[in-house]
Amino acid sequence: MKMLTLLLLAGCADKESHDHDHDHDTADENDSASQGTEIDCATELWADQTDETKASWMAACVLPDMQALFQEHDADAYADFSCGNCHGPDLGGGTYAMPAAAEMSVQEQNPNSDLYQFMYGTVMPEMANKLGYEAYDASSGTGDFSCYDCHIQGK
Repeated sequence: MKMLTLLLLAGCADKESHDHDHDHDTADENDSASQGTEIDCATELWADQTDETKASWMAACVLPDMQALFQEHDADAYADFSCGNCHGPDLGGGTYAMPAAAEMSVQEQNPNSDLYQFMYGTVMPEMANKLGYEAYDASSGTGDFSCYDCHIQGK
């Protein structure tokens, strides 16, 4: 189930723990895991990850790139980009469950806005690619990763 594929943002527990001094046990576990073998994001895929390696993989292969994309789009708004930007302020209740980002209705979005163009044209395809999915294409109705894999579907 692809919704479950986004359960953990791999080093988010580590980053959030250090940034906010929460749950030192999780930070220690992630620190020791990150000091182990280095992750090769070009060959190690999300689908190949175990529950134990998902956090480290997300920290190495997703968070840095997504942080850079968002900060390039709007450096001020995303200056403190972290796991919470995607997983919500409580990090999915600590589970990193997705969808967790803000509720939205695609039908109510302005497809001409800079934010819509950025999210639909940059973020969604990049995230789909990183996770090994095909980004949804509204014109063909194809693809298995869409806005609602991150955002809670609004009315």
